[in-house]
Amino acid sequence: KREEMRSYLHSALHHHQRFDQDYPIVRPSDGAERWVHGLGDVELDDQGAPQRMVGTIQDVTERRKNSLILRGRLELSKLAQEGRIEELLRSALDMAEEMTGSKIGFFHFVNFDQETLTLQAWSSHTLSSMCTAEGFDTHYPISQAGVWADCVRTRQPAIHNDYPSLPNRKGLPEGHAEVLRELTVPVIRQGNVVAIAGIGNKSTNYTDGDAAILQELSGFVMDLVSNIEAEKSLRQSEMQLRKTTENLQTAVDNLTLLNTELERFAFIASHDLQEPLRNITTYTQLIDRKFRDKVGPECK
Repeated sequence: KREEMRSYLHSALHHHQRFDQDYPIVRPSDGAERWVHGLGDVELDDQGAPQRMVGTIQDVTERRKNSLILRGRLELSKLAQEGRIEELLRSALDMAEEMTGSKIGFFHFVNFDQETLTLQAWSSHTLSSMCTAEGFDTHYPISQAGVWADCVRTRQPAIHNDYPSLPNRKGLPEGHAEVLRELTVPVIRQGNVVAIAGIGNKSTNYTDGDAAILQELSGFVMDLVSNIEAEKSLRQSEMQLRKTTENLQTAVDNLTLLNTELERFAFIASHDLQEPLRNITTYTQLIDRKFRDKVGPECK
């Protein structure tokens, strides 16, 4: 990367160009990658030939990281509107790989019992080139997970920059990509670890800055997933409520119809019961008028 910068400076100097560009550099002390912005102009000698370049170099690692994260949040927010969770997770992992120079990425949910994982998503590069191991939507005990799940136990980012030499690592499943370096972070919400995000095989050592990027993206995408699931649950509740309301209205309509039928039955029954009584009353009155003077007092 230094050679790239040197080549660019020589080209700018030769063509009398203004130097204004971001470049990655590797810090010799710990192998950490930093980004700098060079700004300078070419000075000419008396004959108009380029003599030297004068300018400044500024560390822009944090500014660049914040800019990339902001851009990533905007892109993820747009994807979230489509409601496709698997694609959303994969895009977040692709972004994390690009921002950190990684070649492997995964995102797994931690179940409510805090004891099992649901294997959920892998980055595009992982699926296409690095790993053929199966396991989507598989429940996996955390107690059987390897060192990549240390972040759940410690509730802190786990950085393993020399993965092959770890004494407590467990074997990889068939088809899994070789792991040289890895970084995993927990996503914690309301006191519980709800997900694990991981990246791996960066060409240089992972740093706290890489962990901050992965935590920012994974936390944001998990909130988007929660919102999608909450909206889906709300829509299901609304549909259920609408169906219940329709059922209640049907029951009310049926009850109203039943009441109408009962009133009609009561009217008919009352009429049918009153008719014999009227006949009896009529005949009684006729007998009374006809035989009133012909019976003794004892019959009255």
